[in-house]
Amino acid sequence: MPLTNIIAEFLSANRIPEQVICGFSGGADSTALLLGLHAARPDVLAVHCHHGLRGKDADDDAEWCRQFCQQRGIRFQLFHLEVPSHRQPGESIEEAARRQRLETWQKLSDGNIPVFLGHHGDDALEDLFLKMARGANCSGLTGLRPYRNVAGVKLYRPLLAVRRQEIESYLLEQGVSDWRLDATNADNVFRRNAIRNHLLPLFRRIFDTDAGLEQCLRTLRQDADCLEAATDAQQPVTPADWQALPEALRVRLLQRLLPAEITVSHRTLTRLSNALQRFSGVPLTVSINHDLALQLTRDNVRIVRTDAALTAMPPRSWSWQTCPALILPELGGELQATVSMPGAAPAEARSRDVEVVAFAADSMPPALTVRTWQPGDRMTPFGATAAKKLQDIFTDAHIPRGERHRIPVVLAGDEIIWVAGVRRATWAPIRPETQRIVTLAWQRKEDVN
Repeated sequence: MPLTNIIAEFLSANRIPEQVICGFSGGADSTALLLGLHAARPDVLAVHCHHGLRGKDADDDAEWCRQFCQQRGIRFQLFHLEVPSHRQPGESIEEAARRQRLETWQKLSDGNIPVFLGHHGDDALEDLFLKMARGANCSGLTGLRPYRNVAGVKLYRPLLAVRRQEIESYLLEQGVSDWRLDATNADNVFRRNAIRNHLLPLFRRIFDTDAGLEQCLRTLRQDADCLEAATDAQQPVTPADWQALPEALRVRLLQRLLPAEITVSHRTLTRLSNALQRFSGVPLTVSINHDLALQLTRDNVRIVRTDAALTAMPPRSWSWQTCPALILPELGGELQATVSMPGAAPAEARSRDVEVVAFAADSMPPALTVRTWQPGDRMTPFGATAAKKLQDIFTDAHIPRGERHRIPVVLAGDEIIWVAGVRRATWAPIRPETQRIVTLAWQRKEDVN
């Protein structure tokens, strides 16, 4: 079936109104989509997003798109996103670009005007391999679907059953042969390019066809639709409600609580599962990223901003002699205490996942207090002579603001003796006359239980 007919039938089957938006990069896929949409919906608005990347090449793409639309009487709008300067902490360039494009669609569509994107069948296969490598579930593996409502934006992809070669043939038939080519598509440092240029061709050489992959995608979409429908029927409120859910539904409900640009990671899901198992009525906080956390209380499970979650973990008394291991699931780790003679004590050490510090046992009270950082906290770092704000210690150690609420602060009485994984205090140093040593270790674990 001609591509123009495929698009026209898609519009009719989905009862698409006259006013539509088309994401227009100038590549073959979006150019073909725009031509097909314009034939059926003359009032289509072509939107080109300039990401502030690729320098002159990006400028040339934007100008080509403008002229293409001007020559055909197609409405055109250019948006400068400046992705590098608007990245949020922890975001990759790709994630920042995706988020900013979504924000653009939200402004333009106002929740009503459909947005059309040119993803095609080859994109879906490439995305399948990318998501498999990340360990995605069937909803993630089929993220490219004919219709998705993302953060209130109605996204349509009518070309998912069309292959790249068909798209290029259609454009040549329309007299278009100068569509834009991204030079970075040949750079196999980027994983999607390596899949397109190496992995998929190898797969086709081995199996002669990729028809099985196409069928796999269709089946996975059906499975995802079924699980998402089952998710719609769930309305968990309390931690007990969440604990009773199968994990396949729990992850999807959690995803719906989050902003569209944030994907639930395996680590977040594991932290939530462990927190649910240990929940005893005392509020717990599960970190999601720099800005957001899940807060578990007796009555509900909700998303909170990190700033609101800072005081969510109440101070805990740690009787380290009778309970040498203190598991902190909401902080993603475990504190351990060991008493030894000076010659047998492990050396102080610090690595990515564990830190060990040692204090003179005679100075150690039978119970320590463990809590999270509070504004105004001060400590005299080891080797220093004056107290320093923890805020400044975090800054010196390059600890992002959003990560500080996940670091245990250990106190002896009212004095901070250790910011786990960051700095220890000058308190209770080991001297030649020290008879016993208490070694404290902070071990980060995503699977503490």
